[in-house]
Amino acid sequence: AARTMWRWNDSTPGCPMYLISREGFCNIMERLGYRRLFFVGDSISFMMTNSFWWLMDEEGDFSSKLGYGYRKRQINCANHYTFELAMSRNDNLGDLGMDDHHDDWMEHYLENPAKTILIANTGAHTPTMVQYQNDMDRFVESVASLNRPEDMTIYRTSAPGHNNCRNQKIPLSDINEYYEAEFDQYRNYMHIKHFNQYSKDVVSNLIATT
Repeated sequence: AARTMWRWNDSTPGCPMYLISREGFCNIMERLGYRRLFFVGDSISFMMTNSFWWLMDEEGDFSSKLGYGYRKRQINCANHYTFELAMSRNDNLGDLGMDDHHDDWMEHYLENPAKTILIANTGAHTPTMVQYQNDMDRFVESVASLNRPEDMTIYRTSAPGHNNCRNQKIPLSDINEYYEAEFDQYRNYMHIKHFNQYSKDVVSNLIATT
């Protein structure tokens, strides 16, 4: 299984990114006292969960069928520290329990009182800006209602996709090449940059008011 197909090259040389290791991540989880890493989102979040599973040197896939529903597994660190890896498939972070694409992630989240890192994302299946705003605002309210101040919530912005992606053998050189090629007309991906900006604005407002 491929842990990752490409390596990120940042435009800022002084801030390089490196692949995480099992030992390094286990040490961080233990030092900060976290006992669970919880992903919620669509198939891309599922693929990130699978990639993380392999980066932890675990065998096989974390789950199957693009992560429909909910799955959790335990990672045993070398220093006898353990933490749970969980993935809840919910394409818009709402409509809880409606179907396998809208798992009741909040129910599963509350099942485990352990200190948790929550990584969430939505947008790739969202047709309009208004719907995205509603989904994002509802998610912020949902996290606040959990009343878990020791948990950490990370909201992941979306990377836009494009048509005929299987025909592309190497990454595009930069975001301008992407927009010039008009790949963003595929599905609803022309909205992604606006979704991401709205998410950044919401988070900035939260920071300013807390």
